Amino acid sequence: MTDQNPIVEKILRTASIGMWASTIAAGIWPFIIFYYLYFAQTDPDWLAAEVRNSLEGDNLPETWSRSKAALFSIPMLATTILEVITLLNIRRMFIGVRRKGVFTIETASTLKRISWLVIALAPVGIFAAVWTNAIAHFTTDPIHISVKLGVNNSDLQAIVIGLVVLSVGHMMMSAVEMKQENAAFV
Repeated sequence: MTDQNPIVEKILRTASIGMWASTIAAGIWPFIIFYYLYFAQTDPDWLAAEVRNSLEGDNLPETWSRSKAALFSIPMLATTILEVITLLNIRRMFIGVRRKGVFTIETASTLKRISWLVIALAPVGIFAAVWTNAIAHFTTDPIHISVKLGVNNSDLQAIVIGLVVLSVGHMMMSAVEMKQENAAFV
């Protein structure tokens, strides 16, 4: 590394740190998912309290059956699974940067894939909240079904960040094409 450009050395060092950080984060998520699923099935009342607190529903039941806990676990885990997939793609991008360099088709394609995953976090999170809210109110009063749709700041921020990363991915793709054209003329 001593004979390389200092900027390239910084990029490689950042890619190494990013690879290890994303590996550790992706490795922690299975334990969080297991913890969540374990307590949702062994102590459904814990999940009932969590949903009651997040939905601010005083009229929601205090105790739940295991099947109801499982029904609530599915949409809540959807965003978690999408986050793990995003982390694995981030790890893949950093590994590609370390092995092949920054301006490659693989890096640009992975960056665009990451951007779409980040953008998808918002609608999946909104759908999970709508599903959880609808099921919670349906289980309390099946006659009067209500659905609440809400968008918070983090959903909008995820969409904006995803769009910025997508535009950077398109710029990287153009840079790769220019690099290949310049190499063809030399």
